[in-house]
Amino acid sequence: MKRIIAFLILAALGCALTFAGEDSFFIQQGLERVTFVSKQLCEFEEDAEVKIIQSGNHFYISTSPENAQRVGEKLSEVSGYVLYYDKTIDKEELLSALLDFRGEESIVEGTKVVTGYTSHFKDFRVLNGKKVNVQIAFTEDNIVVGFPLILTGF
Repeated sequence: MKRIIAFLILAALGCALTFAGEDSFFIQQGLERVTFVSKQLCEFEEDAEVKIIQSGNHFYISTSPENAQRVGEKLSEVSGYVLYYDKTIDKEELLSALLDFRGEESIVEGTKVVTGYTSHFKDFRVLNGKKVNVQIAFTEDNIVVGFPLILTGF
């Protein structure tokens, strides 16, 4: 129930997010899946290998890292991005590659969650008086990275 409420609040806060820098600044090693959160759905080629889930007025479009740029270019109303890494990636390497500023660390339903800020994205939220546009959850199965926050649950 907590996750559903948190998700609804975060989804309501969502606004257009744009990449500020390189489109592949994130670590490729161990990246399993990329999910776009969008209010818009468009046609994808059969070879795009996308999985689409609708919840309310949002679409969650998941694809492989190899297809992410092509899928992302077709979407214009993206309110968030979520990257799923396997457990082989070095946690500290990931944090130092993604974050310019490391914010709060907390435990949410038994999962370690770190928030922070990166200059690679223009959009941000203000939490506890600080700019935040990255949220990272270290689950038992994988590492979930959300921009500006994890909008898909973990």
